[in-house]
Amino acid sequence: MPTGHAIELPANSRFIKLGDQHALVLKETIDAQVVNDFREVDYPKESLTAIATVRIDKEQPWGGLMSMMQDNGSYERGWLLGFQKRQFGFAVKAEQGDPGLSWALSDKLFQPGTWYQVVGTYDGSQTSLYVNGELVAQHEKQMGPIDYPDEAAFQLASYRDKDEHHYGSGKLHGLALGKRALSAAEVQRLYELTCESF
Repeated sequence: MPTGHAIELPANSRFIKLGDQHALVLKETIDAQVVNDFREVDYPKESLTAIATVRIDKEQPWGGLMSMMQDNGSYERGWLLGFQKRQFGFAVKAEQGDPGLSWALSDKLFQPGTWYQVVGTYDGSQTSLYVNGELVAQHEKQMGPIDYPDEAAFQLASYRDKDEHHYGSGKLHGLALGKRALSAAEVQRLYELTCESF
């Protein structure tokens, strides 16, 4: 996460004990913005890795875990780590490639009430999605620097843009964002170190 930015949570936010740590309970009206304007942080431009350790308790048409994006009709820019119904996914729009956000979606459905580590990477030509350390989707539909919208928040824990806001239902344990695309071996190692006990 960018340093120097506190995350403001709603007053009704609730945490549960998760071993020696805690998790944020996701429910209606619970989400967070790191900043309202993503340009206020040192955001990724050429490549990125987005990581979420999450438990989704209820499927929904659109869900967001972390994003800097707009998806308003034909105007699709930025990137999003999230899910569609019961499929985890990672979407990127770059300066070259297909129009709009291109999704790497897992073919395997997640089980509600189960913990997962979900990782999306983009290295300037390849978009990859990993679930619990395993590569589950990949494509090369986008290329070059990330094509950001004119306006977007650095949004956590919900799918939110100018004309939509979908809250999640579940638990959120950890999030991280990096400016380099982790390799498959690094993602697997990260899962082994942080999540195999879940």
